[in-house]
Amino acid sequence: MKFSNRSLSISLADKLVSSSFFTKKPFVIFYQENFVDSKIYDRFALDVDNFVKNNVLIKANKNSKKKIKIESLSSLSKYEITKSSLINDFAKILYSKKFYNWFKETHLPFYGQGIFGSILIKNKFQKFLFKAINFFGRKIFKKKFFSTHFLTIEFSDMEKGDYLTPHTDSFSKRMALVFYVPPPSVDIDIEKEKNWGTVFWGAKNINKVISSWSTNHQTEDKINSFLETNKVAVKVPYKPNSVNGFIKNDISWHSVDKNTSSDPRRAIVINIFEYNSTKDDIKVMNTLQEKVYKSLK
Repeated sequence: MKFSNRSLSISLADKLVSSSFFTKKPFVIFYQENFVDSKIYDRFALDVDNFVKNNVLIKANKNSKKKIKIESLSSLSKYEITKSSLINDFAKILYSKKFYNWFKETHLPFYGQGIFGSILIKNKFQKFLFKAINFFGRKIFKKKFFSTHFLTIEFSDMEKGDYLTPHTDSFSKRMALVFYVPPPSVDIDIEKEKNWGTVFWGAKNINKVISSWSTNHQTEDKINSFLETNKVAVKVPYKPNSVNGFIKNDISWHSVDKNTSSDPRRAIVINIFEYNSTKDDIKVMNTLQEKVYKSLK
């Protein structure tokens, strides 16, 4: 499927199983090259580089990554982005109805919707309104009326010494796409392609699976214990203009190896979260994911 806005276009498979790479073991992982139209990619990468240089990326934790997050189209005005920048077109595509419909077709079957459907929240009024509607539904009818989502675009750099330990991502996450956009000045050699990619983990023994619906980053003192019971299942290569994703569940362990280069490992992470998701949703998601996994070929 192709999504376009002015001179920029991006492409994703209509169905996840049709991606360049797809597996459902140990959980759904997919990968695709040429995310942005190859004819415009170099200019896009340059615009991203200028954006990173003109704005302050903040590191939340030592040795993790520094990042800046766009949380809505209206928030673009907070940052140093020229009107001609392709980042504007990129953001408009991701916040479009067509892209949200793609998410609903490819990801929501694993999580389910409220009894009246789902909506992408675009402003504070909608957030307040649907929060009230869902509160009423859960309180009176014990039902979630709507699935309410919000999308973020995160620009991140991992500098020398930075890494991410194995983790499963937050409970409320419903989509995670990691788009590799190295600075134009950085040469992606075989070593970077291999070491900068996303690492996905699986249990060595199905009877010793570590489960967690929370973010749950493995701390340094628990890494050895984690490695004793888990092994690398898939390691996606870090290739410019490629994108990878996975279906978040209680075993979606993934990580990024330590960057030993003086060059920054740059990525754009596109996330969709669900507002006001509760632990009551876990039973629904476990049942749905089991059914959907069985249906995948």
